[in-house]
Amino acid sequence: MKSNAWVVGCLFMLVLVGGLIRAWPIADRPLWFDESDTWRASYGMPYEQFVTWKNHFETAPLSFLTVRWSIDLFGSTEPWVIRLPALVFGVLAIPAAFLLGYVAHSVSAGLLVATLAAFDLNMVDQSQQGRMYSLMILLSLLAVVWVIPLLRRPDRGFHGMWQWVGLGVVLGLQLSTLQFGVAVWFGLAGGAVALCAARVFTDRGEGFDWIKAASGITLAFVVGLLVAQVGVFGLVSRVLFGGGGDGAAPTKLEILREVVVAAKDLIHLGPAGLLVYPIACVGLFHLSKRCATSTAVLLSVGACGVLILFPFRKMHHFMDPRYLSLIQPTLFVGLAVFALGWSDKRARAAATAAVLLFATVQAWQCVHIERWWQQPDKYLLPQQIIKVSQQRAVDEGVVFHPEAMDVLGRYYNLGPTTDIEDGLYEGGSLRPDAAVPEGYDAPATWLVIGMVNWDGRIPTAKRVLHLLADHYGVELNKDLVATHLRLNRVAVARFSAAGVEMSSLGVGDDEANADQAP
Repeated sequence: MKSNAWVVGCLFMLVLVGGLIRAWPIADRPLWFDESDTWRASYGMPYEQFVTWKNHFETAPLSFLTVRWSIDLFGSTEPWVIRLPALVFGVLAIPAAFLLGYVAHSVSAGLLVATLAAFDLNMVDQSQQGRMYSLMILLSLLAVVWVIPLLRRPDRGFHGMWQWVGLGVVLGLQLSTLQFGVAVWFGLAGGAVALCAARVFTDRGEGFDWIKAASGITLAFVVGLLVAQVGVFGLVSRVLFGGGGDGAAPTKLEILREVVVAAKDLIHLGPAGLLVYPIACVGLFHLSKRCATSTAVLLSVGACGVLILFPFRKMHHFMDPRYLSLIQPTLFVGLAVFALGWSDKRARAAATAAVLLFATVQAWQCVHIERWWQQPDKYLLPQQIIKVSQQRAVDEGVVFHPEAMDVLGRYYNLGPTTDIEDGLYEGGSLRPDAAVPEGYDAPATWLVIGMVNWDGRIPTAKRVLHLLADHYGVELNKDLVATHLRLNRVAVARFSAAGVEMSSLGVGDDEANADQAP
């Protein structure tokens, strides 16, 4: 039996080390594009825009509101201020993970789950980004921690009623953070339905009272909808039934393949990383013998966390490991119980050693996260924008391709020249009749071409290059364009009557690679 002081000490060390790993880079890195969108949807936004869910065109407002509070508190929009809320939520997720392991299985499982959360690459990365995923993970952990004891004994008395109300508040806050968090709602309901259908008994040996459970879940959902009522139906329907994204919608088989690839990348050990999932399933099998309630809830939430990605991917242009964050509580508990669920001491020691080895490898990768996990092209665009902002004269124009990249430019005080943008773009796309407006007389114009990571962007970027070259009466050097306008590079061109200067930056390059036209 572990003493309380030993458990608290271990958890404190996990929080401390996990916090340090998360915190060290948040002030050193520039904002990247998605984080600039967080800045746009937070800074200077009237508070009523958050309350009415109008501060962002597609994402729920709570995480943006916390960034706004951080900006107001420190009176700054420095990158670390924008990232601070995500860091705090990411650190709090470590003790929340301990509670999940403890509630689902035991104190030892709690420490193992907290260890896996402290050194998980996805959770560490999201704690370092000014985005909403850390808050979503924290609230998802708390929702599962909250519901398991309630489903074991769904008391309808006064005390129990208020616990269901508290669960509803957590669910409402979660849905107010990110709309595909609705998967947790479905997961909790699915877990209750599974327990009811199987007529299972809890680990306390009591029969599952489906009437009380259904009443409690209904109360929690009503409270959750009241907390997140404004705009929630439109956002959730967009995830479940929403319109198309960029390009042709993939088939279900294509989405499944992308989910498998994202699951592999979530573990980040190559194809061998997929072995972690069947190992976790073995742990969940062991858990089912000890606590059917925990197993039903975790399996249901994990399954819904995958299924929600199919409608989500129909409207979003790519799959990413962070979109699998909702399956991580299930994965962590499965691995922890795999380590502890064996009756044979030697098997238990070997399984525990294997899980701790996995956590150690993850921790080593977290320390070297820029090598192992960061998107290698993530910071190329802000590096180029910062360089242009330092070199550009006040009277020189700026235009971005694609147009959406100008959000990051505005953060770095490199706002686009509006009349050029209006002449070239409409609704975020290049106009069919795109042209540099008559009367535009800037002595030079900078064109910043954001990450060309889709083949379809290259032809439109070339068209913008030619339009600006024609405006200044100069010719484009085909070899220069071919050198710099390539996949996975960020290119910058400066147009003037003297000619065209062009440079680009790719992964592993330094800023001395700029080539200029003769």
